Amino acid sequence: MSSTSYDSYTYNYNGGNPTRLYCVPPGEKASVRLGNSSTGAEAESISYDYFVDTMQYDMITLKYAVVLQNPDHTRENQPRFTLEILDENDVLIDSTCGFADFYASGDLGWNQNTYNNSTIIWKDWTTIGIDIAPYHGQNVRVRLTTYDCKDGGHFGYAYFTLDCIDAAIKSSSCGGSTSVEMEAPEGFRYIWTKRGEPDNVLSTERVFEVPSNDTATYDCQVEYLDTE
Repeated sequence: MSSTSYDSYTYNYNGGNPTRLYCVPPGEKASVRLGNSSTGAEAESISYDYFVDTMQYDMITLKYAVVLQNPDHTRENQPRFTLEILDENDVLIDSTCGFADFYASGDLGWNQNTYNNSTIIWKDWTTIGIDIAPYHGQNVRVRLTTYDCKDGGHFGYAYFTLDCIDAAIKSSSCGGSTSVEMEAPEGFRYIWTKRGEPDNVLSTERVFEVPSNDTATYDCQVEYLDTE
């Protein structure tokens, strides 16, 4: 799929700017689709095992988007999506930030579309970052699963990308630029402060810009994003 392809079930033109889910998240060249728009009480699951070597990478970034039909069955019968990040003993690394379990529901607050008289809800691309440094020398597992409704008449599927990155903050400037950009790892919440002034929040963006002649030391506190 190209980076301009979008999911036809999520297209909603309301006379203004249309809303749609692109099949590939911004900045990526491709994505994996798990599941399909067929029905029949199907379920699909995929797992990736990664051996953690912090001399190479110490973080995982997962980008995902979800499309579910919402037939308003009982909760247990609804189309569903789960995300799990596990240690080598199949135990969740973090029950809040490394786990998601979404049943189709209008209460989720996701985008909504009507397709052939059917209600479609979809979660736009979400990025989460997970620190895997504590698991050096061990395997971690990322497992994603999609489910149709149990009655067999409605579908659920998802798109995702998975990458390993270095947790270090990167900085960049160009030529005679009067500023320097400092960039934190993707997939977190950010709190930039000057060293020694922890209560003075300077920015909550991932990229923080300072004058190129600035000699101060800055700290960036990163906090896990929840998966909701």
